[in-house]
Amino acid sequence: MTITSNLTGAGIAASAAAQIAGPVSTAAAGAGTSNTDAALLPLADTHYITTAANNSGVILPPGNGTGAGMQVGDSMFIYNDSANTLLLYAPPLGQLNGQTVTSGSVSIPTKTSVMVKMLSSTKYAVSGPTT
Repeated sequence: MTITSNLTGAGIAASAAAQIAGPVSTAAAGAGTSNTDAALLPLADTHYITTAANNSGVILPPGNGTGAGMQVGDSMFIYNDSANTLLLYAPPLGQLNGQTVTSGSVSIPTKTSVMVKMLSSTKYAVSGPTT
């Protein structure tokens, strides 16, 4: 039985149960070669990246400076299932693991995952196998 089924069985509406269980986004693929042309990740708990050219990247929402983004305390799981290393960038004015603001990145090797935690309005911690 799935988490969503357990939640709906407890009386939670199906749409709310699906959000609580956390959707998996497969919409993004690595793109570009810098923080200016990387693919913008949608706001979701889990990202399953299956396509990425070597050293192409993704950027945490709201990478375009508009729309909904992560809030302090939020986490995001990113799994790189592509055959190539994937670069992860913070949104504008953000900083990953103390790297350079906005343009600093972490590399996510193939077939590995990372967890991103938003620590403040501009600071993000990335844990997992990064280079």
